[in-house]
Amino acid sequence: MKTAALALALFTSTPALAAPPELTWKVLQLGVLPVVHVSVTGEDLFSERPETARLRATAARWHKGLEQVLEGRDQVKVSVLAELKARLKRSGDFVRTAELADERYAMGLERWRSLNAAEALTQLDRARQLHLEAYTDLLDPRTLADVDLHRALTLIDLDQKGQAHLAFAQMLIRDPARRFERGYYGAPIETAMVTARREISEAPDPIALLWPTERLLSLGRRLSLDVFAVGVITGEGASAAITIAFFDVRVGGFALRERFPLSDEAYLGDDLDRLVSAWHTCALEAPRTFVRPRGASRWFVEFGYTHFAWMQHRRTRDILHGPAFQLGVTYEPTPGLEVWAKTSQRVTLTDGKGDLLDVFTTSHIGLGVGLTVGDDVWRFSVRSGLEVALSLAGIAMTTDVDCKFFGPGSDRCRSIFRAESPAVWLGLDFSMSVRVAPTRSWHIGLTAGATSYALSELIVGELNFPLYGTFGFGLPF
Repeated sequence: MKTAALALALFTSTPALAAPPELTWKVLQLGVLPVVHVSVTGEDLFSERPETARLRATAARWHKGLEQVLEGRDQVKVSVLAELKARLKRSGDFVRTAELADERYAMGLERWRSLNAAEALTQLDRARQLHLEAYTDLLDPRTLADVDLHRALTLIDLDQKGQAHLAFAQMLIRDPARRFERGYYGAPIETAMVTARREISEAPDPIALLWPTERLLSLGRRLSLDVFAVGVITGEGASAAITIAFFDVRVGGFALRERFPLSDEAYLGDDLDRLVSAWHTCALEAPRTFVRPRGASRWFVEFGYTHFAWMQHRRTRDILHGPAFQLGVTYEPTPGLEVWAKTSQRVTLTDGKGDLLDVFTTSHIGLGVGLTVGDDVWRFSVRSGLEVALSLAGIAMTTDVDCKFFGPGSDRCRSIFRAESPAVWLGLDFSMSVRVAPTRSWHIGLTAGATSYALSELIVGELNFPLYGTFGFGLPF
């Protein structure tokens, strides 16, 4: 019975272990880009087939389903397409950039219709650059496709067929649903368009054509997003499939991609949920800094250089100042409160006019309390306390020329201040301190303060109110 009682007493008297700090996982900012259908045949450029219309509707359903599945995930803030567009219009100098792009495009059309192909290309290239700066490829891709179409036509006029082929491809990437009246542009141009369409559909990675890495990184920085969800539908009939991918801006690459056949859309919800779960498991970002719980008390020791100046010096015509070495100890019994002690050895130097007859040394010991704010990286303190100064040498000050020339003991010396040693001065110390800790093992300290020797009558009248500043390095222990 006694053993059980002893065990119970030991258990109840043991201090409770400090609870670990609560760790907050980062909320991922995710943007959903539109799911796009890439047509297989170039014949869709001139008349849309029912299969093409069906797959475009399928792309819209997958896009909506992707948004809904992602919005249900913890620690993920989803920005749908409409929200992304609204944020882009509010960011940067969007309105001015878009207006300049439209002006350049209008000037390019005017030059092209005037058969000035070289000048037209200059204006159209600038219009395309401005549209990309305004992120028109997301806000209004048809407008950017119009620019690429006329760039392609202008390049054909300049007999730059390779560049024209690339411009046609860029047009069809941005606006895959675009249709033309057969025979309107002539056989050579129609052939170039059909060839560009076929090469896009045969590309091994159509997502990279739609959204190059550099473009996604730029868009992510502009919108402060961590991840993009993108999708593209390729093929038709039994070979039709959708590819969903997640681009991680934090690592600058695609984190996950998967291809699903569209032969049976009944599993759309299950497929999306499985894919998003796989991505979500690996994408969440835990806190990178784990802070050790702070104890009930903390001690700091600090070594520093102090420079001081006597603001009251009635027997001299210039400010007296000097260097000092300081050692300080701080104890924090609870957050927001500190108890401090310091000691310093100060040397007061003679002034420029020689009114202080000799250098003198004083030893200072201070003790007080302070109020603090901050954390383990930085801390600001307001302090007050008592100081005791011990003068180990006599002090003599005068502005009398006879005292300086004939000596303080001469009968001619009639005005001189003396403070004999040893002497003890009592004062009040007030200061402000900033501590910055680049690492957990050491810190930098800056202190500015003043002392008033209001408790020592002899010294108060002639020499008082030293201001001081201290720069030091400290260690916790």
